Amino acid sequence: FIFIRFLSTWFVFTRNTFLGFVRRVTDPVLLPVQCLIPPIGMFDISAMLILLVLGFLQSIVLRTFVY
Repeated sequence: FIFIRFLSTWFVFTRNTFLGFVRRVTDPVLLPVQCLIPPIGMFDISAMLILLVLGFLQSIVLRTFVY
């Protein structure tokens, strides 16, 4: 859902659409990061930052438990 939210920054959406649902689901994760890193123009970099951190954490967990 976070990747969809990242892509949705280019589209206008309302609360009653699928993108509105994605926004409501991802707000608890993205809002604290958006306070630290506000959107630049139309681009919400906080979503990309969260995706990078999740990927990094996933690789650490996999390396820890697989090997």
